[in-house]
Amino acid sequence: MRALSVVVATALAMVALTGAAQAAEIRVISSNALTEVLAVLGPQFEKATGNTLVVHYDTTTALRKDIIAGEAFDVAILTGPAMDDLVHASKVDPATRAEVARSGVGVAYKTGAPAPDIHDAASFKNAMLAAHTVAYTTAGASGLYFLSVCEKLGIADQVKAKSRVLTGGRVAELVARGEAELAAQQISELLPVAGVSIVPFPPDLQMYSSFPAAVASTSKQPQAAAALIRFLTDPNNAALLKSKGMEPG
Repeated sequence: MRALSVVVATALAMVALTGAAQAAEIRVISSNALTEVLAVLGPQFEKATGNTLVVHYDTTTALRKDIIAGEAFDVAILTGPAMDDLVHASKVDPATRAEVARSGVGVAYKTGAPAPDIHDAASFKNAMLAAHTVAYTTAGASGLYFLSVCEKLGIADQVKAKSRVLTGGRVAELVARGEAELAAQQISELLPVAGVSIVPFPPDLQMYSSFPAAVASTSKQPQAAAALIRFLTDPNNAALLKSKGMEPG
């Protein structure tokens, strides 16, 4: 509770320092991986500042495409490589860039079923071959990474032949409904799904995706947008991030 009060107080101080005297509407474009984090921190920021957040969630691939095509926004929270692209395209102000969080990749299985043994690359390969169905996203960064791991292990064709795929969204829901045996995705996206348990990728295959935020170069609310980023990256949010399957950036 004390940490929460510190975060809120910090937000108020930030707004005062930036001179954001009037309430602003801040348009946020965010990767799906931050959905659960923003669901908590977003309302806290709104309550502390009087500002309103309008958040558009999707896969990083889709959001990057939308921004490059000209979609208006004030703050973007995407993966590191996508943010690099936005910097190069002059879509965001690089001076405002800050890491919000990072997340590893995991495998979800139905709660109550035997946990897959994926403690190293060899056991991971065996588990994927033994599974009846494997779910992943075709556009999300974690889904693309999962396929690259399968390619590396020489099992991509076998996995694709028995896969259940979604363009985006929470693939663990397919496991919860009994439509897939295993699902690979960012842990922060697997964790909110009821009825599944999670095993992280083994250390020799693990990939941590960073999620930096930055203010749009054409933002009409640059001070309020920058205050939001500082609020999201406050060290007092560490416990919340960990509870949502992420780590501080």
